[in-house]
Amino acid sequence: MWIRPLQAELSDNTLALYAPNRFVLDWVRDKYLNNINGLLNEFCGTDAPQLRFEVGTKAGHPNP
Repeated sequence: MWIRPLQAELSDNTLALYAPNRFVLDWVRDKYLNNINGLLNEFCGTDAPQLRFEVGTKAGHPNP
């Protein structure tokens, strides 16, 4: 439920995860950051991208 509204964008070795609002962003970061980083390291190894969380959408327009 909390992961589903996230949008992802990979650019220049940075994986940006966009949340629809600050509440979802904080919840995902607090509860799932370690799991997400673990999966990135498991699948990408030393080439794992940097992880960045933002409120908004991939198109760069903030949600109302």
